[in-house]
Amino acid sequence: MILPFARRGAPAVARFAISLLSSLSLFSSSALRAEPPAVTSTHPSWAPCLPFVPKGCEVAVLRGDPNRTGSQVLYRMPANFAVPSHWHTSAERTVLVSGKLRLKYDGSAPEILAPGDSVESPGKMPHAAFCFKGAPCVVLVEYSLPFDAVPVASGTK
Repeated sequence: MILPFARRGAPAVARFAISLLSSLSLFSSSALRAEPPAVTSTHPSWAPCLPFVPKGCEVAVLRGDPNRTGSQVLYRMPANFAVPSHWHTSAERTVLVSGKLRLKYDGSAPEILAPGDSVESPGKMPHAAFCFKGAPCVVLVEYSLPFDAVPVASGTK
């Protein structure tokens, strides 16, 4: 159907507007017919942290394979809990989900995180963590490379 104002004699702006509206309506109608995206749920299984970390810390893989690139790992630890100094080959992005956490990276002032705060650090950067008194901490860490953790005998506290 050709609308009366979309004829050849109509101004170019009107023809362009009609053309644009027609293409948008085709796009939106095709989008309505598309399959909705799949919804996935994750229910992590918790296990003890690595042997150099004191008992009480737990870890769960949220997404990906820690032996490959691109994994997300959850850590939870009780209040008043210290994670000894260590480093990872991978760069990491850390997001505090709950609790109050101090992260101390070698050569930097301590970072105090509240829920929702995040820190990004390069690989091989020694760091330690402390979950303050009052509430347990849950921390989401994203690694870009396969997971490893190398304890540091002395250094960051």
